[in-house]
Amino acid sequence: MAKKQDSKILIGQILLVLGIALAVIGVLITSFFSSLFTAGMMAGLNATELPPGMTTTNFNGLFSGMMLALAVVSVAGIVASILSLWFSFKNDQSKAGVLAIAASVLPPLGILQLVAGILFLVSRD
Repeated sequence: MAKKQDSKILIGQILLVLGIALAVIGVLITSFFSSLFTAGMMAGLNATELPPGMTTTNFNGLFSGMMLALAVVSVAGIVASILSLWFSFKNDQSKAGVLAIAASVLPPLGILQLVAGILFLVSRD
């Protein structure tokens, strides 16, 4: 007979799946805007609106690089979240909790992963 799973673990798994889905959407949006800045399609700023010595080409490259770096960090958070979910299904809640908390630090606004990690760590299993 299968052992009944703790409700905290189930809620944590649901929160991780929601967090992964939102993080994937965030990476897609960030990558889209990064490509727009790279293509120069959002170069509608006048030279008077930029800091001295910065052209619109530098401005686009700066924001494109920042958004690309944010996307890379978010992908690392997604990988940590998926690993945490995998460990939670293997009933290793301590590893799942630590990975979920690490995943909450990597992407911005990883609140769902943080709550899931706390639920995994306080579960009885």
